[in-house]
Amino acid sequence: MEFRSLTTAALLAASLGWASTVFAENTWVRVKGGGWEPDPRVLLELKAQLEPYTKDKAQKVGRKLKNWSEYTFQYQGKVEKGRKYVFVNALCHKHPEWNLEQHIILVDDGGTCFFNLKFDPARRQYYDLIINGEA
Repeated sequence: MEFRSLTTAALLAASLGWASTVFAENTWVRVKGGGWEPDPRVLLELKAQLEPYTKDKAQKVGRKLKNWSEYTFQYQGKVEKGRKYVFVNALCHKHPEWNLEQHIILVDDGGTCFFNLKFDPARRQYYDLIINGEA
């Protein structure tokens, strides 16, 4: 009986882990086009420290981001001066007419609901963080 409970608990934990991974993946949208296609390993590296990096940078300039779960992230592989990077665009409000898979949605103002940055996979570095201002 104890073995069955442990097995059930392990299966439940694995299922919940899988469900949370699926849910997390649903907040990331690949935007068509760009100069290259980031593979799953690059995306995993990008996501690994994105939240603490962004929150730390925001705090250093006196800004507080929304709850991380409120954001939808668009991403697209780009090339600038021969270097590959991933452009990441975050938004916490979505207009029904926005086609997130076709166009990167850049919004003026909107405060901490909107920010974007770049990730260099070769150097494993984030850079050029821009957090929108308030109107």
